Amino acid sequence: MQLLIKRGGCHVKRWGQLDALRQQLGESRWLLCVDLEATCDDYPAGLDEAARNAHVLEVQRHDMEPIEIGIALLDVQLEYRIVDHFGQFVRPLLRPKLTEFCTGLTGISQSDVDTAERFAVVQDQLDDWLAPRDTEGWRWCSWGDYDRKQLKEDAIRAGVDVLLDPARHINLKKCFWKIFACRALGLKCAVESIGLSWEGKHHRAIDDGAVTAVPWKRIVSIKGCFHAERCRCEWWFPRKRVVTANGCFHGNKGSCE
Repeated sequence: MQLLIKRGGCHVKRWGQLDALRQQLGESRWLLCVDLEATCDDYPAGLDEAARNAHVLEVQRHDMEPIEIGIALLDVQLEYRIVDHFGQFVRPLLRPKLTEFCTGLTGISQSDVDTAERFAVVQDQLDDWLAPRDTEGWRWCSWGDYDRKQLKEDAIRAGVDVLLDPARHINLKKCFWKIFACRALGLKCAVESIGLSWEGKHHRAIDDGAVTAVPWKRIVSIKGCFHAERCRCEWWFPRKRVVTANGCFHGNKGSCE
């Protein structure tokens, strides 16, 4: 994963939200940026409405399970420097065979998950990795609320305690749109909107976990007014609605996911 700084970006509109976020983060030494990849399916391209309604997805939303957990560990006292990583594949239980859509989206192969441990074992490995950070305190964040909900569902399904306490979770996606007074953005589009260019594999947990740390560090380090050129996601300016090529104005799937 490579992120290149480029000219341009959005600017802070709600400084009170940013100050509140900084205060919240200052209560702990460590910040975990977490991302999950999960079993999934999608409709084949070219289906008309009738065919789409008749098509049954191999993986329904309530059947989704993590197949990869990626975490970037940031040291708050070192200006949010990434100091460690955790990454493991997870073997799904409900739908052990990955769909063609899933492997194409993530690049995760069937052999990757066939040789992986079940969720409960991976959670134990994560617990061991996280234990040395307990004394100085930690919080965790993700881009959106999906990861928090999915980890809770899988802990219940596996009959284990929820390791990453939901009460310690910060929804960075929500923080982003509150601070910049914009509509909710996907991770890739948000990274590009603050003046960074994303080059690498999207929809891989270890990469996305590390990339989630980038806008976080960039946001909390902002001093004064962050004026810059408008980013290509400038559709949130009400007097100049621009539908970008990736369709992010309508929230469609694309490079902004």
